[in-house]
Amino acid sequence: MAGHSHFANIKHKKDAQDKKKSKILTRVQRNIMVALKTGLPDPDVNSKLRSAILEAKSANLPKDKIDAAIKRYSNNSDSDDNYEEMRYNGYAPGGIAIIIECLTDNKNRTAGEVRAIFSKYGGNLGETGSVEYSFAHIGLIVYQKNAKTIDEIIEIAIEAEAIDVQEDDQKFYITTDWTKVHEIAEKVSNKLGDAESISVIWDAENKIAVSGEQKEKLLKMLDAFENLDDVQDVFSNANFD
Repeated sequence: MAGHSHFANIKHKKDAQDKKKSKILTRVQRNIMVALKTGLPDPDVNSKLRSAILEAKSANLPKDKIDAAIKRYSNNSDSDDNYEEMRYNGYAPGGIAIIIECLTDNKNRTAGEVRAIFSKYGGNLGETGSVEYSFAHIGLIVYQKNAKTIDEIIEIAIEAEAIDVQEDDQKFYITTDWTKVHEIAEKVSNKLGDAESISVIWDAENKIAVSGEQKEKLLKMLDAFENLDDVQDVFSNANFD
């Protein structure tokens, strides 16, 4: 079940999340709002709300901000804000496949912004699902290494019905069925405490090495996508090592 992990490079910049706390907060607030439009303000009976809270905790967002968002949107369930999840597929130059996940209240605006970036950097926006066949859609739970051994982590992961455990020099990576990641994360946290991060990712099955000028241009393109307000996550099959 265990192996050396490649997940440290799943995003094009490992430190990017540390620089985007405000964007993560915005995403969590939107997810809480969506959850409260379709369910009760009780995470025990509202799985979408529970997932949003777990994501907020894994991003080290203050409890008072989480509680404030729940209170705000519980009192404004009739808000005109109607956010929906969108996913765009396309290619960068060199055959690099890209998946962009968005949460938007205006599909036309978001599609236009995404298309413009593909065009600017010489890429192409594809049809829905056009590159997803080359990625695995999985849940990912990350823990810093501490006193636990890999064998102990594997035992805990098996009990929680995870798929696999990998490691590198600093972290353990627990992979799951993407539909069960928050459920499994809760089980694991009972033994290990809160995870460093909990996410659903698109993991490229075959990565393409990029370097030099191609790497520089691709990083600028991916950054441009990341900087769009509606974009939640960006995944590619590029290997920047």
